[in-house]
Amino acid sequence: MTHSRSMVNSLTPSRILTGSLALLALGTCATRAEDADRQRWYLHFRSGEFDTAWDVLDFWGFGIGMNLDKNWGVEMVGDVWEKNVRVDGTGRLGEMSVNSMMPQVRFRWPLWNDRLVPYAIVGAGPVFFQFNDQVDAGFGRSIESEGWRAGATAGVGIEYFIADNITFALEGKYTWIDKMAVEVDGATFDEDYSSLLATFGLRIYFDENHPRLLAEQEKEIPGRFSLGFRYGGSILTEDQFTSGIQLKPEASAYGRTLNQYPALTLGYNWGEHWGVDILIGGGEQRLNFEGLGNISEYAVVAGMPQLRYRWPINGGRWVPYASVGAGVTYAEINDAKVAGSIADLKGKGVYPAVSVGGGIEYFVTRNFSLTGDLWWLYTWNHKLEVNGTEFRGDFSSVQIQFGFRAYLFD
Repeated sequence: MTHSRSMVNSLTPSRILTGSLALLALGTCATRAEDADRQRWYLHFRSGEFDTAWDVLDFWGFGIGMNLDKNWGVEMVGDVWEKNVRVDGTGRLGEMSVNSMMPQVRFRWPLWNDRLVPYAIVGAGPVFFQFNDQVDAGFGRSIESEGWRAGATAGVGIEYFIADNITFALEGKYTWIDKMAVEVDGATFDEDYSSLLATFGLRIYFDENHPRLLAEQEKEIPGRFSLGFRYGGSILTEDQFTSGIQLKPEASAYGRTLNQYPALTLGYNWGEHWGVDILIGGGEQRLNFEGLGNISEYAVVAGMPQLRYRWPINGGRWVPYASVGAGVTYAEINDAKVAGSIADLKGKGVYPAVSVGGGIEYFVTRNFSLTGDLWWLYTWNHKLEVNGTEFRGDFSSVQIQFGFRAYLFD
């Protein structure tokens, strides 16, 4: 029975966002780019992929803010990360999900013709904890931890305008959090999950210093490449994998129903109506065996082209679309444990998949849009081996996702 973390586990929101931000920074260029001395709204996307060096796992963050003038700004920031749970000299019992939501004040001092902007931040707010992914030394033990604590943060950063309305930002801050109680086999331990958070990311401003027409407003609509990031949830619509085996939501599922589901898209639009995305995204479920309960996680990653039919409205500010796709899923078992009569459980392979759905895109500026997507995925012929006996199964799910699409080389 395999207890190691899945290769597919590397497809976390943090790593997908990291890839999106890196590609977007490389694909964006501008000869004119600078800060502005006016009120200016923005979105901030961040990844802390390298924080694993000090035991901060799968960190990513999102914020919405406003520059009030040339020096002062405010923002509301959500940060999500994981910490390994070890108490009283035990091995790794599992992971603690840490989710903060803090208003922050930002003091900025633009340099180098207002293109380079160092800044300092300070803030405070609530932090939510939830224990999940019980593994290794945690198998067979009763472990509980969930609740809210108070937190505060302070740090510094620097951003560089790579386009008229896009900055590349580096940021470091320390987040102090009240200790969280972890109950293990009836004994309670107060653990400190305060963390150093170092990130890189992008700020996308809602207006340009030198406004341009939307692409759909030009006489000849240009073909454009795009890079997108989506994050949301996945709901199983057919969870009976095969006789005696069901798929269940992860312990960390929102509302115990909605599994986390991040995705990266690389797309191209041509003409007024047509576009295509290459989508890579995935999540995890739990395998539930009749009479034995949840004994394994099942990680599934989809990779497929999705053809989009677009119909721009309101001068191209809003763009609803329908999509259809066909490709494959890669799936494998991870974090399995011996349970009852099951001594050996295997499952890994590439399987066919199709999708159908739709979405809507709102263009904040010519080169940046916010997106919402709803799509159905069906995948079949998955293979599991239980004590040497082969089982074949299928399942389907609906993905509800929100994100952004940034247009490159524009």
